[in-house]
Amino acid sequence: KLDIEKDKLDEFYYNEYQKAIDVFDSNGYYQNLLTRISSLFILTLLLSIALATSIIYLIIPLCRKNGETPAQIINNLCVVDNKSMVDIKKRQIVIRYLVILLFNYFFPILMYVKFSYFSTITILISVIMICVTKNNIGPHDYLSQSVVILKRKNDVLEMFFVAVAPEYQSTGIPAIMMHELLKTCIKNNIKYCETGPELETNNDVQGMWKGFEKRQHKRRRCFIKKI
Repeated sequence: KLDIEKDKLDEFYYNEYQKAIDVFDSNGYYQNLLTRISSLFILTLLLSIALATSIIYLIIPLCRKNGETPAQIINNLCVVDNKSMVDIKKRQIVIRYLVILLFNYFFPILMYVKFSYFSTITILISVIMICVTKNNIGPHDYLSQSVVILKRKNDVLEMFFVAVAPEYQSTGIPAIMMHELLKTCIKNNIKYCETGPELETNNDVQGMWKGFEKRQHKRRRCFIKKI
């Protein structure tokens, strides 16, 4: 008897549910209200994600010298320019954030609303790019021309050969080069510098280091023997 009553009760609830659905589907006001509520929910969700991710991918990196996110700080990583391999510019940090926001959050959510089967395609593209590119860069790194590298504490600068064309010699160019070199060294906490080979008779080059504490620790000699 209880089973019979339960079956009738289930049938009654099912029929009433179907009637409610039919009324809802045939009423344009309810349909319009549902669309507005859904749009408001999606908009609120997107704004919440934009606010939350801006702290991690925009505000903190803009406050950091090397544009790192909290996870990159923990793992001793930094973000640098892909071409010069030096500090990333603020413009690049903003581009990285916008691409991450659109590619990894906005596009999947919006595609899920319209095409649920393709909602993860942008994330899949990011994973493929990271796996197959030389420096393991995703769309955000590619479009912002940046790359994530391991941060190394190095306080020694190794110099290469430089030369000035004869027509520009004695015009103050070495002083400009030294000025820019020192600014870069101070910015990157460089304490020691090792120059390349210098002729003992090149007094102009030797004079560039007269204002520094220096030590000669290598010497080269060339000998000629006629055969």
